[in-house]
Amino acid sequence: MGASSSKAIVPSDAVVVITGCDSGFGRMLALQLAGKGLQVLAGCLTSAGQAGLKDDITTRGISEKSLRTFSLDVTSEVDAKKCAELVESLGGKLFALVNNAGIAEGGLVEACPIEAYKRIFEVNTLGPVRMSRHLLPHLRNFSTAHLDLPPPRIIMVSSLAGILAGGGLAAYCASKAALESISDTLRRELVRFSHRVSVSIIEPSYANTPIVTPAHSVTPEQAVEKFKAGTVPELTARVVRDYGGEARIRWKSQKDKEFSLLPAQTVVDVIADHVTRPDPPIRTMVALPRDRRGVALLLRLPDRTVDWLIAELPGRAEAEEFRKAVGGQ
Repeated sequence: MGASSSKAIVPSDAVVVITGCDSGFGRMLALQLAGKGLQVLAGCLTSAGQAGLKDDITTRGISEKSLRTFSLDVTSEVDAKKCAELVESLGGKLFALVNNAGIAEGGLVEACPIEAYKRIFEVNTLGPVRMSRHLLPHLRNFSTAHLDLPPPRIIMVSSLAGILAGGGLAAYCASKAALESISDTLRRELVRFSHRVSVSIIEPSYANTPIVTPAHSVTPEQAVEKFKAGTVPELTARVVRDYGGEARIRWKSQKDKEFSLLPAQTVVDVIADHVTRPDPPIRTMVALPRDRRGVALLLRLPDRTVDWLIAELPGRAEAEEFRKAVGGQ
């Protein structure tokens, strides 16, 4: 989906907070919005992320007043509070919070370590909860002071994995499904009590960003080690055997490189549109046209039919293709 032609309605003195700006969507979005004259606060987890973004600011001739970087770990209550204090120091005129920070790890439900679930949920699910909690008072204040403008907003960067779970990304899919539910709950709470703050959800498919691209560049041996790293150690040998063996993992890692990734800029344009348009949709799927049509169809079908289409049928085809690839053994 492309950007809307809706007239931009962000006041020049308003602030947009974006999390996860070290790379990927967050970094691109911060530069894009600042380049259009918006005041952006870009949260970065690492000092290297901040330095890189500052270099981009200089290279593009963007004013430091338009784009300020700050240290932000979304798993930290202290950092979230400091972010709210930073907004307050700039006048408290917060128009949008983009909860973009996220991480991904592989793993099967049967073998993914509980620590991986906790790590991913802390960033992908509780991070947006934490940031929204600390910044909602500023969004509400902006809304009250500007009843003549469209409502300020929270934008949650979720994933298609949150509405259509696939195999091998257990913790990631679960964290994004939880984020979908939290977003719906928050939106309805705000509506019920007439708080004029909108909540939108962006659901990208696999895009060409640092969170996905490395998986497309691993060697077969690295793929095996990565698979093993995503399992509880005492289960590793059995799980590798029961889920196809090392030879099939190597083969599958090369097969997956044929999968087309969505351009990151496509996703960034949609998020930017949600920041600046008067009436952002509640939920927006961002995918290649073929994938978007396919997912829309799958969401209307019975669960057993979906299981057959995205798991059983491909599984049989993959097994046969692998058998032929290794010489019919």
